[in-house]
Amino acid sequence: MAAFKKPNTDVKNYLEKPGQYHCAVTHIEENPIYEGVMKDQVNIGVVVLAGTEPSQVRREMTLKLSNPNEGNKDGGEFLARVQCRAAAAMGAMAIITNPDGSRVYSKIEDVPDDAEMEIDWVGNAHRDDPQNVSPWVVGKQFILKTKEEEYQGRKSIKHDGAHIYFVENTKVASVPKDAAALKQGGYKLVSAQPAAPVAPTGAAGGPKGKPAATTKAPAPKPAAAAAGAYDDL
Repeated sequence: MAAFKKPNTDVKNYLEKPGQYHCAVTHIEENPIYEGVMKDQVNIGVVVLAGTEPSQVRREMTLKLSNPNEGNKDGGEFLARVQCRAAAAMGAMAIITNPDGSRVYSKIEDVPDDAEMEIDWVGNAHRDDPQNVSPWVVGKQFILKTKEEEYQGRKSIKHDGAHIYFVENTKVASVPKDAAALKQGGYKLVSAQPAAPVAPTGAAGGPKGKPAATTKAPAPKPAAAAAGAYDDL
């Protein structure tokens, strides 16, 4: 038998810095139980493959996505948006109920707005054979933006709202990615879309053939942020 010094087994390799990360799903748990109480949420374990903070590669975190309900201030709209974006990014499917009562699978992006739907995070194959078949989102890759939060003097890293993207989305093309992992997962490494061409201007700064305006337009008033709104990366 091997002799060695016992390491500190309390050390966890958790994500410690906020950033933008290329991640993969490691496990998923619906309605987890904490201290004997079942939580109305979905826990998604992820591991960092690459990102804006190289020191965080191979570190892990758990996305805790609360289920929306009508008792929320916005009727659950924001939590529903977060879950829909996460499900679409990870390839989970929606279940919609037809007028005749039949239930069918649909891609999240194909579900009409305001339609009644459920998200199936695990798939029927896993339900039929949970010991041998993983939930269908396990191994799926996506892009996640995180932020640091402090609660009762304790800091932790959380997902930043609905900033969850499909790994091939051009909006997150600048986020560092693990090319080998993308290839293994069957994903493409995409480039950012080129900027729109700028119209040619005359010497005075206005359109060719027209003099530039001599008076400044008043600065527009900032628009009020919509409830639950968020900025893109």
